Amino acid sequence: MKKNTLFILGLAAILTMGIATGCGNSGTVDSGSTNNGEQVSVESGLISTFHEAIRNAYGDNYLPNTQLDEESFTQKYGVDKSNVKNFLAEIPMIGTFVDTLVIVETQEGKADAVEASLNEYRDVLLADTMQYPMNLAKINSSVVYRVDEYVFFIMLGAIDEENEEESAQLSFAQDEVQKAIDAINEVVNQ
Repeated sequence: MKKNTLFILGLAAILTMGIATGCGNSGTVDSGSTNNGEQVSVESGLISTFHEAIRNAYGDNYLPNTQLDEESFTQKYGVDKSNVKNFLAEIPMIGTFVDTLVIVETQEGKADAVEASLNEYRDVLLADTMQYPMNLAKINSSVVYRVDEYVFFIMLGAIDEENEEESAQLSFAQDEVQKAIDAINEVVNQ
């Protein structure tokens, strides 16, 4: 009887750690400043430049291949189109993959609202328990990233097929997302 109790307590502890790991990453990264703390001002019209840099960073591991139109974009992500100057939203055609890239150039002063909408979308993904297990690390490592009037939702990269441990898969997925952030920062710092 004691062995069963210990087993149940151990299992509960593992599940709690897994939930804490998934919920501990807020998924929001704000890059409104440079490495030395100065505010960054990013020119308008760079969506295709950001997109190309991110695609190049992933190479064959860039899976989104279907662009959403304005109506699909606003419905899926809950973004008010009056806050959007321009956008690009790509998802994979095959539904078993979750890879997603959203780049929004917001109207002046509307980046906070767009960022909030994309974070709400991310929260829904985190709460959805019907995901394929192979996508859980990728979903948990997704981020909403912001630079000046641009807001990004990033859920991209390869899947760690070598490690079965959740923490290793999450770390791998976070490193994959960092590739997009690095590509964005390269464009900003040019």
